[in-house]
Amino acid sequence: MIVDVMVRDDKHEQPFTGQDVWKADNVQLAFQLPGQSSCWELGLSHLADGTAQACCWAAPKGQDAARACKQITLQTSRDDSAKITRYHAVIPATAIGLAADAQIPIPFNLLVNDSDAGTRESFIAIAPGFGFGKHETALFTLISF
Repeated sequence: MIVDVMVRDDKHEQPFTGQDVWKADNVQLAFQLPGQSSCWELGLSHLADGTAQACCWAAPKGQDAARACKQITLQTSRDDSAKITRYHAVIPATAIGLAADAQIPIPFNLLVNDSDAGTRESFIAIAPGFGFGKHETALFTLISF
């Protein structure tokens, strides 16, 4: 799975690392694969020092979140003049238990967090069902590979 997100933001701010990155500018992904008990929830961040960091907040039962996170290749960049932060993640199918020949649409959501004053002040998601705690995959958009 390749996820390429370009976010226009007047000010990029990410003072956090690890599990706290959702509190500032970052991207969150949630999706549920066929046969898995619950959602994956991943984070993509462009840190204050310019490095990229992927994290995994949740994984379905029987999946290894830490191992999956280590297998994600994430590249980020920030263009302050254009006010665009780019997140380019390659998530290997084997890391998340996705069958290489999967043809079925999956529930998917993407959320962009915004912070200009030290903590998340708002977010926007491509579909409802994500961002307020419980993941409601029935409200997510469907994507196919």
